[in-house]
Amino acid sequence: MANENRVVEEMPRPSSPSHHHRAAPRRLQRAGRQKGLARGLENWSFLLLSLSALRFAWGVGTDGEPRWLLGEGLFGVGNQAALGAVLAACGIMVALFGGLSRALRALPKLLLVATLHLLLLAVFPTDWLLARFESDEVLFRVSTNLPRYALTIDDGLDPVATPLILDTLAEHDARATFFVLGESLADQTRLVRRIRAEGHELANHQMTDTATVALTPAALERQIRQAHAALGATGRSDWFRPGGGIVTERCKTVCKSLGLRIALGSVFPFDSHQTSVRFSAAFLASRIKPGAIVILHDGAGRGERTALVLDRVLDQLNQRGLQAVTLTELAAGSTKESP
Repeated sequence: MANENRVVEEMPRPSSPSHHHRAAPRRLQRAGRQKGLARGLENWSFLLLSLSALRFAWGVGTDGEPRWLLGEGLFGVGNQAALGAVLAACGIMVALFGGLSRALRALPKLLLVATLHLLLLAVFPTDWLLARFESDEVLFRVSTNLPRYALTIDDGLDPVATPLILDTLAEHDARATFFVLGESLADQTRLVRRIRAEGHELANHQMTDTATVALTPAALERQIRQAHAALGATGRSDWFRPGGGIVTERCKTVCKSLGLRIALGSVFPFDSHQTSVRFSAAFLASRIKPGAIVILHDGAGRGERTALVLDRVLDQLNQRGLQAVTLTELAAGSTKESP
């Protein structure tokens, strides 16, 4: 009997019902706090997204004035979008931590908001974002103390649109770098001569308007070399811009062998994907600053719009003391030491 009593005494005692009653409310409270936090992060992220959309619409509707609506700086759209994306990402983490069922309800909206913020950040890249992609091999902008920016125009030459762009540039005393397609140079001797005579420069944009990622390495190299040869008789510059704006390792290798420098840009109004002259002009007016590299497009349809955009915006920029120059001129005034 004594042994039996010891066994009974040593057996673990069942938890009291009150313990379960206390634990359940704590779990519910924790779940409630997580749900509230996720919802709060979602609401703040959505609020920032709405504010960005309002600034975007207002800025375009007022031709970019006041410029802070679409501009840069600490409270610029880019930084605002970055903050919104971070808040949405935190909301996603909180939702996932709170359990699968809760995450499945919250994730679609949070992912959508985060994606929209990231798209805004791509349209309005901040200085710190561009700095992460800059290298000695690829130029996005130029550090300079001079009130200059580079105007670059892709996808020419076009016998109708390019002369309109040249007329507009001449009217506003602006110079530009034309990234031309090698195939467009045939029978354009007079147009090439005019471009050079008016102080502009020609640069390599491959033979055809094809994204680099759509070409095999061998085809890409062939396109770059053929365009380089086609430009040889035109007094070409030493710049190259890849199709689709995507720099590959083969691009870097071929350009290095030809002595070409790769240039992308820091201000791009997506004029290759949207057709609003008003938007493009407002975007440029709000984003261009000393050292910026602007990307616009030539070619049938787009070139005529570019002429209209430039006619709208160049006067505003001239009044602010900003001068449009070629890439070579802008790079010559760089304050960054050469590697």
